[in-house]
Amino acid sequence: MHLNTKRKKYYFITLLFHYAWAYERKSEYFTNQFSQATNGYREYSNISLAAYDELRSLIKKWLKKDYKSKSGDQNHFMKCTDLSNSNEVKELFRKFDPCKSPSNWLDSDEYKLRCN
Repeated sequence: MHLNTKRKKYYFITLLFHYAWAYERKSEYFTNQFSQATNGYREYSNISLAAYDELRSLIKKWLKKDYKSKSGDQNHFMKCTDLSNSNEVKELFRKFDPCKSPSNWLDSDEYKLRCN
């Protein structure tokens, strides 16, 4: 899995966290699905847990943004999509990029395989 794939997974995790929190009052089923998918992506990630803490703070900030549709309802899907493609998320990934240092990996061979 190359860096580009790791970056995409981080962006997917951003979307899933955001969806789960945006819709937690609407549907327990979807919230559970979003949580399971998030955990699936994180399971194969070498990104620091601090990256997810900062991501949670960023998502909370974005959930407060006003994205009213013409009907007056909040458009959470647009909000989540915009966040996942934002410069803020890109900067977070750069900050916690697992390929910055071999110390982020338990297996140095895997680091060499995945990051070079």
